[in-house]
Amino acid sequence: MFRRVRIELVAWYAGSLALILVAIGLSAYFFLRSSLDHEINDSIEHTYEDVVEHPRPARGGLPETPLSGALRDAAFAAVPTDVFVVVTDTEGHLLTNPRQVSLKNVDFEKLSSGVTNNGGTWNDVGSGDTAYRIASYPYADGNVIHIGRSLEARNTQLDRLSLVMLIGGIAGLVLATGGGLWLACRSLVPIRRSFETQRRFVSDASHELRTPIAVVRANNELLQRHPEETIGENIDQVDAIAAESEHLTRLIEDLLMLARADEGRLALAPGEFDLAELATEVTRDLAPVAAQKGISLSINATPVRVEADRQRIRQVLVILLDNALKYGRAGDE
Repeated sequence: MFRRVRIELVAWYAGSLALILVAIGLSAYFFLRSSLDHEINDSIEHTYEDVVEHPRPARGGLPETPLSGALRDAAFAAVPTDVFVVVTDTEGHLLTNPRQVSLKNVDFEKLSSGVTNNGGTWNDVGSGDTAYRIASYPYADGNVIHIGRSLEARNTQLDRLSLVMLIGGIAGLVLATGGGLWLACRSLVPIRRSFETQRRFVSDASHELRTPIAVVRANNELLQRHPEETIGENIDQVDAIAAESEHLTRLIEDLLMLARADEGRLALAPGEFDLAELATEVTRDLAPVAAQKGISLSINATPVRVEADRQRIRQVLVILLDNALKYGRAGDE
């Protein structure tokens, strides 16, 4: 039972931790991706402003607007090193590529077809090390200007983060599962101890109650066998029944004391009494039970005064005699 509970606790702990790690990992991944995308988009937009909307003047004076010819190529080549600028016609034929960027996998015809006079379009093209983010805008003479940036560094950083989060998450989950197993074992110790206490309590209760009930039943059967006899003639059986009935009443309270004893909180009530007299009383009460099993039960005790808890001593004597009768054989004395 405790093994199953321990496994369930560890499973819940590991599952909860896994969800937390996944949430943290996804949050970190999307935050980094958003930051990188924002930086890439800003660099593309600033380049567009520099070379198209607000071209810088050449040394000899103001340039043409939009730039054209060698001045245009010089301006395009002066953009940030991680950004490239190319111009195509509306059919995607490459007109200028100052940086000589290899763009064989880019379908400029498709990119150019989506451009309108109302604004540009943004597209991520390619994959892996040849992926680009390209913004396409209408340009002079019906052409199209494409401003882009490689996504290689961005994808590499995201892949590395994913790998680190995956390895770290698995390692953290393994360590946390081991720690959770240890914590589950530790947390179940008080519960296990309490369960064992309750189990012993039930066992002690059944043992304590069985003997008085057996005594009452045996003495009652003796009385039923001789209904013509008076109470005085069977006073021993009557006294035994009365004594065991009183004993059963006390046992109800004593069972609570047994629980307290398991918890180390048993309160004793010591007093002086004759041990031989108590032993004779217990022998008398259990004699009918012994007779039913064909066992002769008698006592020859010398009076001795002791100071102890009489009820606890009686319980011990009853348990000892009950065990002797349980494992005794007919004809024993």
